Formats: sequence, C-alpha cells, structure tokens
Amino acid sequence: MLLWLLIAIGIAGSLIANFTIIGFVGAYGGQVELYPPWVVELHLNFYWFSYLFMAFNRKFFHVTTQKDYSFLKPVFQYSYSLNLIASFMLRFAFNQSILVSYIATFVVLMWIPILLTILYRPYWEKRQESARIDEKQLKSIALQHEMAYRFTELYPDYKCFVIDYAVKNEVATCLFLHRRNRDDLPGLQEDVILEIPIDIKKKIPLKGREQIQRYIFRQGEGASAVMPLPMEDPFNTEEIVKPLDQYILDQFDTIFNRFPSLEITPLPIASRNTLYQEV
Repeated sequence: MLLWLLIAIGIAGSLIANFTIIGFVGAYGGQVELYPPWVVELHLNFYWFSYLFMAFNRKFFHVTTQKDYSFLKPVFQYSYSLNLIASFMLRFAFNQSILVSYIATFVVLMWIPILLTILYRPYWEKRQESARIDEKQLKSIALQHEMAYRFTELYPDYKCFVIDYAVKNEVATCLFLHRRNRDDLPGLQEDVILEIPIDIKKKIPLKGREQIQRYIFRQGEGASAVMPLPMEDPFNTEEIVKPLDQYILDQFDTIFNRFPSLEITPLPIASRNTLYQEV
C-alpha cells in the first residue's frame, strides 16, 4: 500500500507539473509540450486500473464483506490481468478509442465473467452437494484398513455410517459402530466407534488419521446424557465388558441430557447434524 501511495503521489506531481508549465507558458502566448498525449494517458491509466482493483477488492474480498466470495479470486486475477493487457494493446497498438479500449474491455473481460461466475455459483454448489459417492464403495474402501477389518470381525453386530460423501469434499468418513446395553445402570448404553477417513479422489483409506471413541449414554426425551470413557485398545474386549467403576457411575448420574438424541445415530453424527447414510 505504501509503494502504491508513493507511485500515486509521484504520478500526480508529474501531471500537475506538466499542466502547470503548459498553462503558464500558454498564458504568455507560448506553446510547450513536456509530455506527448500518450504519456499523459499512461499516467492517468494508473489511477483507472488502481480504482478498478480497489473497487472490486473492497466489494468482494474485504474483511467486512458478509458473503464469502473467495471463489472469485482466480476469476478476478485472470480477468483483471487480461483487461489490463487488452486495454493497452487496443489503445496504443491498434489506436482504438478510449470507449473501446477501456470501457468495453472492462465490461467484456471483467464485469461479465465475474457476474456470470456469481450467478452460476449456486447451481454449481447445488450440483456438487447432490452428487455423492456410492456409500457401499466407500465402505468397501474403509474395510481395506486393518483396524476396520478387525473391528468388524470382533463386533459382527456392528453398524456402518458414511458422512461427508458429497463430491465437493476431499475426505469422506466411514464410521463403524458397536452399541450394547450395560447392566451398570438402568437404561445405560455404550458405544464404541471407529472412524476411518477416506480420500475420495484416490479412493484409499487415510491411515494414521483414524479415530476411536468410547462413551456411555442414556437416552432421554429427545436428548441424551453422554460421558466419554478412556479407550486404549478397541480390540480389548475384556476392558470393554468389565463393570464400570462406581466413581464413573456417580459422575454420570450428575450429567444433564445436553446432547442430541442418540436413538438412531451415534454421537459424531448426531452432534454435527450432518447428512449421513447407513450402509
């Protein structure tokens, strides 16, 4: 910004000096031309293209802009550069009028592409949102992961859910759920969850990014009380089936029903209120 300000001041000083000298000499009946017309026009072009840049930047990319127009940045960069080059070519190489060289190129090369991009964006997002990867294929990819395979072998009554499987996403997630009733307290249930992220483009499970969760919960009216439990080894069934400590049960009894209902879906899906598909 400082560099632009220094250049703007320098160009303004140069133009003022040019017109001042011409006016002073002309007042005494003389004639002088410090800068030829095309040089003066080049000076003025700096302000025209600076105005375009700042006006569009403030309109679409300023921090105070309410909508997210980040998708316009590549369009703006290419159209602005193309407009700049085309304007100079038409004006100084092909001697076109100011109207054609600046106004027409601005409308055709900048305004129309940006406007069309803004108008088309909602349709593109809707199409990306509706186009989804096959859930069964994602499950089969997740089962290529050793932990997923062991999980399904250990808990044959598992359920499988797929989320974030829209085409626009880079990573989908496959959740394997083992749910069982516990005898420690009336209505107490336990979930053990294995999350396997999947690279949608490469169609491979992302090893090293899997997550394991274990929690107990009790379903209420439209809500549930949830308490996480430690989970060192999801394949240690002895750790899972052994009775819970009385201290944990006493803590659980003090928890309010502040989580969504887990009657149908596990906590990672219910808490995010995201679209999912049970496979």
